[in-house]
Amino acid sequence: MKSNVKLGSRECEVLECIAWGASQKETASFLGIAPRTVDNTVRKIKLKTGMQKAAELSAYWFCTHFDISFDLSPLIRMRLATVMLVFFLFTGIDFKSDPIYTRCNRRARIEIRVLARTREIDISNS
Repeated sequence: MKSNVKLGSRECEVLECIAWGASQKETASFLGIAPRTVDNTVRKIKLKTGMQKAAELSAYWFCTHFDISFDLSPLIRMRLATVMLVFFLFTGIDFKSDPIYTRCNRRARIEIRVLARTREIDISNS
């Protein structure tokens, strides 16, 4: 892994999206560029950094973005990874009351039940 690599602005944008877990298609639609451009940019980033996997690129972005040393001992890396995992798990939980999606029978039909109050309106022809 090469730690002192200079990336261009587009490469930094693509790397950030990949680091946060977006696929290449999602990255392309988010940045408004072609999927082939994202593929080429990711290939260039991998060549510059000497990495092969998206998980490695994600770790590289987080380490460079948050000034985390690449030379941590395995014990410190494990503790840091555990703390970050707990942090992301608790910040990613949404406690809002969203609609409930249920499957009916064995068909691919999905029912949506909204847990909101509705008023009944009586329309009479008077």
